[in-house]
Amino acid sequence: MENIIRFTPSLYLLSVFFLAYFSLQQKEIFDFNKNDLDELSTIKEYKRENPKRVSENRLNELDEKLRMLMNSEKVYLENDLSLPKLAKSMGASCNEASFVINELYGDNFYNFINKYRIGEAKILLLSEKYSQLNILGIAYESGFNSKTTFNTTFKKYIGLSPTEFVKSNAILEKKEA
Repeated sequence: MENIIRFTPSLYLLSVFFLAYFSLQQKEIFDFNKNDLDELSTIKEYKRENPKRVSENRLNELDEKLRMLMNSEKVYLENDLSLPKLAKSMGASCNEASFVINELYGDNFYNFINKYRIGEAKILLLSEKYSQLNILGIAYESGFNSKTTFNTTFKKYIGLSPTEFVKSNAILEKKEA
């Protein structure tokens, strides 16, 4: 019995290493199909001194399509939106779509999409139409997949949690009335 007690910490340590090793061996974290993963793997960091990968005309054309998709069709509300899906909607490659977002908006795909989602969430949080929804409902309606991601992202961009944002606007409305 004493030998078992003596080796228990070593057994626990060995178990932790075993679990960590096999966790790190996982091939895929995101559920993309093979073609999407292949296209995403072709995206490379570009340096400012390199020539532009997209011509000025093509850049303007893609920017116009991107603006239409974001402002008219509101594709950012799709909670499964990915760079390959957005690129396909734009009629562009992942490389081109990523380049447009990086070059013209100075952002990466996720930050770019999340800014639109947070803007939508702010409108919904202050809207009477959506007053019956809780925070999770607002998160889903604005394109987020989880309440945690929504709260974290909202606080990152606005500086307040969604609940604090609603309360601070309610206070401002009372003062103005």
